[in-house]
Amino acid sequence: MPADIVARKKIEEMDEAFFDEVMALNMKSVFLVTQVALRHMPDGSAIVNLSSLTARDGGGATIYCAARAQC
Repeated sequence: MPADIVARKKIEEMDEAFFDEVMALNMKSVFLVTQVALRHMPDGSAIVNLSSLTARDGGGATIYCAARAQC
């Protein structure tokens, strides 16, 4: 299971580097791990990616919620 960053910053306090870091770890990591896993799976297998309930109610973690909602 990929790691993630729960980023509790107001959007006006974030810079682009912080946004990119959160998206890379929370969303891109799922994409990359899925790609690698597919290479090793037999035909007929399935991958189920789970997200987080914070995608619906983030409690101040705007960017984390956006990234997790994509998974």
